[in-house]
Amino acid sequence: SCAECLLRGPQCGWCIEVDYSGTRCNTMVNLQAGGCDQARIMNPQGNGTVLTQNLPLTEAGLRGIPADDIVQVSPQRAHLELRPGESAQLRLQVRQVQDYPVDMYYLMDLSSSMFDDLTTLRTLGSRLASTMQRITSNFRLGLGFYVDKTALPYVNPYTIDTVCAQYNSPCARVFSYRNALPLTTNISAFTDTLEREEVAVNRDFPEGGFDALMQVAACDDQIGWREGATRLVVYPTDALSKMAGDGKLAAILPPNDGQCHLHPGTGEYLESNNQDYPSIGQLANILRQKNIQPIFAIAEDRRPARLSQLLPGSTMATLESDSSNIVELVEEAYRQLRSQVKLQVASPPAELQLQFTSTCRDGQVTPGGTRCSNLTVGDTVEFEVTLTATGCPKDGQAAQFSLVPVGFGGELTVNVDF
Repeated sequence: SCAECLLRGPQCGWCIEVDYSGTRCNTMVNLQAGGCDQARIMNPQGNGTVLTQNLPLTEAGLRGIPADDIVQVSPQRAHLELRPGESAQLRLQVRQVQDYPVDMYYLMDLSSSMFDDLTTLRTLGSRLASTMQRITSNFRLGLGFYVDKTALPYVNPYTIDTVCAQYNSPCARVFSYRNALPLTTNISAFTDTLEREEVAVNRDFPEGGFDALMQVAACDDQIGWREGATRLVVYPTDALSKMAGDGKLAAILPPNDGQCHLHPGTGEYLESNNQDYPSIGQLANILRQKNIQPIFAIAEDRRPARLSQLLPGSTMATLESDSSNIVELVEEAYRQLRSQVKLQVASPPAELQLQFTSTCRDGQVTPGGTRCSNLTVGDTVEFEVTLTATGCPKDGQAAQFSLVPVGFGGELTVNVDF
């Protein structure tokens, strides 16, 4: 058929002349040599690449620019028309600018084993904020706490309101996750909130941090994430987190739905005892979608293998037993994140084959490269992407995907017609 013929590649045409006696599917040269009029040959060609939004990159040294006006990724939108076998090229540039807005959410384990860490953070909270404000003046800080699901065997519901005798201190009521302070420029509100908190007692060691991390990512309005800002979640803990499947211990079988379920008044997670913990795959997907970069600060003997490899844009650092190094740890993790560009492909269509070439600092060209490191403010890197159509989508003639430099608050959205 004509469709099958054209799917073989851009060199193939189909003669539609009624009285043509030769092979109808052939090259253009052979069809014309066989007597088929060129006007009667079906041989559609794609139009290559059209940039539909191409704002220039922001100059690196400028300060005081509104977040919505900062451009670190260019171009922003492109449209391609390709038939199977055809290729097209895209060039994507990324530049780190100075004073870029940062939203940092501090997600703290409030189980009783973190008693010393809470005490330490009360004294270091203002220093953490001032350290980040030296890096960027456009900085906001938020705060949330988590413990675990409030059901047996994770906690004893009959001793939820108890006394932490070993610390000679009152204990908080056990809860799953609470958004205590949405993102704000009011740093004193951060330290005041820490002063009011007390640790809580649960029964088993792995905590419910992934429930909390899912809500932090899913609840844009409640947390207060800004469009375009660098989004960081600082995740200090001394324990691993439970994950999908662990809810069975409490007969909590429905899977996590990845949606926001915070109480509008208290900020507490409402579906904790009704939905399982999220999976690593669910977290990786929503963190990528929301462009959130976690900084895991975990005691060295509790660090989960390969966690930072499975969650895009995350970093892993070693937390001291009392969190005394948290300020230096966060500063170094942020600088590490900002010194590299990693290009990811979001929702690539199966009918496209992508090949990459990176041009990093000092013009270093790497075929197959999707990452550049050791960057400073003002450096511009470039990725060349060759796209080859290998077929047509079964459910239509169009597809959309994105090229995303992780953590840079921008992306190139590509629409493809086949």
